[in-house]
Amino acid sequence: MITDVTAMVVTGILFLVTYAWISLLAKVLRGKELLAFEPRRETPWGLIAVVLSFFLLIGSQIVAGLAFAVQSDAEPTVAQTDALLTWTAVAILAATLISIGLIHLFTKAGRADFGISLDHVPRDLLTGVYAFLILAPITFAIQYVFVYVFGLESHHPLIELLKEDSSGKLFGVVTLLAVVVAPIGEEYFFRVLLQGWLERVFRFRITHAGEVERPARSEVAPTGEDAAQGSAGFTLESDANPYSSPPLGDTVDDNSVAVIVPAASAVPILISAAVFALMHWSHGPDPAALFVLALGLGFLYQRTHRWLPCIVTHACLNGTTMLLLWFGLDELPP
Repeated sequence: MITDVTAMVVTGILFLVTYAWISLLAKVLRGKELLAFEPRRETPWGLIAVVLSFFLLIGSQIVAGLAFAVQSDAEPTVAQTDALLTWTAVAILAATLISIGLIHLFTKAGRADFGISLDHVPRDLLTGVYAFLILAPITFAIQYVFVYVFGLESHHPLIELLKEDSSGKLFGVVTLLAVVVAPIGEEYFFRVLLQGWLERVFRFRITHAGEVERPARSEVAPTGEDAAQGSAGFTLESDANPYSSPPLGDTVDDNSVAVIVPAASAVPILISAAVFALMHWSHGPDPAALFVLALGLGFLYQRTHRWLPCIVTHACLNGTTMLLLWFGLDELPP
């Protein structure tokens, strides 16, 4: 019975992946945008807020680890490991909320600045699932090549815990950490916070005189949720995509011609993806697959500028990994 259900689930996922890739290729062949760009104002936080937030994230996890540390010569019990993982999850969520609260307090950042929009929840859920169907085959294929072709074993700490506890008692808390907490925390710190700030830094224009100039801002009447929270007081022109180069003859004034540097659109994505991969450097070959995944997540955030689609994509990928681990739990090597 389990085998039949598993086969049906796998068949359904393969069908959806095929459909997603066919629709993606159709867009490419027709010359359409892969995902519509949705503008928003520059993020109001700077480098100091980003650095302090990452210190907060790392420091909170270190504190949780020290509080529940086990003597090096002692074997941790399931209860001790469960407590450690639970408080690690609490630390990550607390660091996320504290970072948001402090940035809001000092910069007056609103919900839209943090990529939160209740008006777009259904569309963001679908967008996140669609992105998962596109990115998952690539991510798993890269991981497969490194593990089964090159023989490099993954060393993700959560997987190592499951290897040590083949009884499955820790599977629930590990799943919660991987599928819920990690996507929320990592997508905030790497996409919303870091990439959001990098987009502010690298979104610029260059005049023929060599001067660097910010993209033109215009007063656009806020609507919907933005009007309620006051976070769209100024923004990019509603019909302007800062990641597309305007005609070379786009006149800024009588003496200069402005063009947006095309490569600038990729720089924030590349940097945030590289930092994301480096933070998982001790996980064996995982950083290679995670870098490619992060490129896709970065593109997703750049186009939507919302947190939820990235969370959904990340959660679906981690959830699929945990599902595969569940079916193969008895076969995990000690």
